[in-house]
Amino acid sequence: MTWAGKSLRSMHGWLLLGSMFFVSGAQGAQTAGAAQGEGDSPVSAEEASVSSGPADMPARVPSLSSQIWGDHTDVSLSLLVGAGPSYMGSRDTQRAVGAFFGISRGIFFLDDRGIGVQYGSDDGLMASLSIGADPGRSEKKSSVAGRPGSERLKGMGTIRSATTANLALSVPVTDWLALTGAAEFRVHGAQRGNTFHAGFDVAALDTDSDQITVGLKAHGGNQRYNALFFGVTPQQAQTSRFSAFETKSGLHAYSLEAGWNHVLDRHWSITGGVEAMRMASRAAKSPIVEKRTGVSGFVGVNYQF
Repeated sequence: MTWAGKSLRSMHGWLLLGSMFFVSGAQGAQTAGAAQGEGDSPVSAEEASVSSGPADMPARVPSLSSQIWGDHTDVSLSLLVGAGPSYMGSRDTQRAVGAFFGISRGIFFLDDRGIGVQYGSDDGLMASLSIGADPGRSEKKSSVAGRPGSERLKGMGTIRSATTANLALSVPVTDWLALTGAAEFRVHGAQRGNTFHAGFDVAALDTDSDQITVGLKAHGGNQRYNALFFGVTPQQAQTSRFSAFETKSGLHAYSLEAGWNHVLDRHWSITGGVEAMRMASRAAKSPIVEKRTGVSGFVGVNYQF
């Protein structure tokens, strides 16, 4: 969820997904409570069996097609502003404004994560698979909004954008704690490697109007990924101000992050997030890493149609 690696788009997506992990279980309970009614008394087992029909009649199960396709379409629009390091390890700051559109129906979605499918259970288990894009990195201040880049990387060459297959999983441990994991695999883009993330999220606050999630993550990559973003080849050393540097696969950073969502009404909500990322392991020794700890943040407004 780094600003440098994924910019405003990804940071918003990860924090939004993290909050969804905790509210999904609560929504199931709220729906059941609403069906009973605020002023109604509890329904006894005998009354339930009468109202639902003969005891030997099985409960109606939604058809497979309705579970997959759903019965309605959700559409949302977000406007966000944020700032963070110009690239992973940069001492410079990059600012951006972004507008993001999201649409989902049944298990299908299209939003800042990409296009894909997702599953969420009433107890909070969530999983998603999507096809998205990595913006790469420029060797100068990028003219593409939110794309990492800095003049200090001159001579390093441009890391071209790539298409990735993204997996995300959240497994609830308690009502307030969930274990999370994610991976991004290169689908198209010969330069890029694969990256992995693991950690946990804590629901610090979960009410009808406010959700606050705090998480701790570890980030790693295979040799190709780490070499691309933290290594310096002998050829790059000749054309840039950096000395040659070799990397290997493994951990490259830790991050502490927090997200907040405040619901104003059935359409409008306010959202925000902050992340502190600390470069680690051999990546922290890379000559292109000028500052080991970088802080990113954003605020925005969401409209649900």
